[in-house]
Amino acid sequence: MTSTDVHPQLREAWAKAPKLPYHKLERLPTMRRASAAMGKTSPVEGVSVRNVQTDETAVRVYTPGKPGGAAVLWMHGGGLLLGTPEQDDAVCSALARDLEAVVVSVRYRFAPEHPFPAAHDDCWSAWQWMQTQASAHGFDPGRVALAGTSAGGGLAATLAQRLRDEAEAQSAAVLLRWPMLDDRTAVNPAVEDTAHVVWNNRSNRAAWGAYLGQAAGAETVSPYAVAARHEDLHGLPPTWIGVGTLDLFHDEAVAYARRLALAEVPTSIEVVRGAFHDFTTLAPQAEISKACLGQQRAFLRRYLSAT
Repeated sequence: MTSTDVHPQLREAWAKAPKLPYHKLERLPTMRRASAAMGKTSPVEGVSVRNVQTDETAVRVYTPGKPGGAAVLWMHGGGLLLGTPEQDDAVCSALARDLEAVVVSVRYRFAPEHPFPAAHDDCWSAWQWMQTQASAHGFDPGRVALAGTSAGGGLAATLAQRLRDEAEAQSAAVLLRWPMLDDRTAVNPAVEDTAHVVWNNRSNRAAWGAYLGQAAGAETVSPYAVAARHEDLHGLPPTWIGVGTLDLFHDEAVAYARRLALAEVPTSIEVVRGAFHDFTTLAPQAEISKACLGQQRAFLRRYLSAT
């Protein structure tokens, strides 16, 4: 991968993209502190933000000035190893404002200290809390979407699967931003030598191993640990998937979208040519980023609108 492969609007951000050694798990405490200090963004005006400790987990709640009755359960990225809801303050508060929706971001636990099912169960608990607290927070429990970025996208996808399988109330829609869906990518030699920025396959392999408690690509994994391993995708909510052509997760995201479509799930996929992992965060002012964010808002607006 060279700069000529990158979309012209993203080349400056690509050159400055962080190159942290996520695969060195012994350095995670330092990287977590640095990520928490440097990754904070500012909420937009007109949206209140507060932290809530539920009985089972912790969440960060973004409430617009005029709630319209919808909500989004948000799961941040960080490779299942690190990250905070605060890193998405800008995007979550903007969603709350633009959609007039309450946005709830999960403060889930991390591997390797807390392997699967810890993060997944935290997201499940946040969903249950939203269902019981909907009236108090001004939204309809039937108008809640699941959304996630990177590792959070994988958590959103597996949560949707579990809700369907356990005959729970379904989410209105699922939004997956460059999602981490398949541990088998970590052992795919075809992508091993590609110099992916932000998140490469060495980090991917370490993260999946830490989360699963076993080597990535093993013959079997626990149910709901890896979204792409679920054999049956029928009956899942309408799903939007976005990914760049230069993203390590490109192939697994496209494959998951195809499987959803074959299972007759209303599916939209946005493949952004010349875009790398998490490009909208690293180049938020680029027109290509704004267009992708606009597609995400339009998708959520469509399925969260009152009918």
